[in-house]
Amino acid sequence: MENHKSIDRLIEQYELHNMLFKNAIDGIKDEDAKVRIYGKTNHILWLAGNLASTRYDLAKNLGVAIENTYAEFYENHKSFQEDLEYPNLEKLLKNWNTISPVLKEKLEALSEDTLFKKPSFKTPPMFNQTLLYYILFLIDRESYVIGQIAFIRKSLSYEAMKYN
Repeated sequence: MENHKSIDRLIEQYELHNMLFKNAIDGIKDEDAKVRIYGKTNHILWLAGNLASTRYDLAKNLGVAIENTYAEFYENHKSFQEDLEYPNLEKLLKNWNTISPVLKEKLEALSEDTLFKKPSFKTPPMFNQTLLYYILFLIDRESYVIGQIAFIRKSLSYEAMKYN
């Protein structure tokens, strides 16, 4: 039996999200990415940018010196702003593709000792206050947000998101 670090299974989910995120936004027109279902939901541009920004925030908290090109739209957990012109999906995908391999490398390098310690940065209230559970929380949140994008995609009469 192989030995695995605690982060290994989360990395598998992280990689799955790389594929699902790209599949969820694939082919969506810029004007459709700005649609707010029922005038109340976040639109796809906000959701996509928020996902990438969350990865940038985690990387920064883990000591990675990388700047988020679109931080001003999403920093400090900023909610949707009606008066902002959000970057288009092509730009947001480039941002996602920039941070994802850098953060993955950092996650893979975390020691077991580090994973089971309380993070040195502020996290939301969680059952277990370890870095590992915080990363789990963020990866779970990615599932939720990718699902929102897939729902909006289908609501806009696009073909359902693919899993391949």
